Amino acid sequence: MAFNDLLDLLKEEFPFAELPKNFQKAKNILRNLGLDYKNIHASPNDCMLHWKEHERDNCRSKCKVSR
Repeated sequence: MAFNDLLDLLKEEFPFAELPKNFQKAKNILRNLGLDYKNIHASPNDCMLHWKEHERDNCRSKCKVSR
């Protein structure tokens, strides 16, 4: 994975730095800091985001396409 390769490169250049061992460890650190993310689905035609009150809606009202 590219992120793991980047971490390896940074560890070589900065051996004194305390860096996470891999992508999953880095993701856990960010999550613990409150910097997590949530996936927001979009319609196939990008006519609407399925977010907040529209989270369970279909796109039929806008572009007539099912999720």
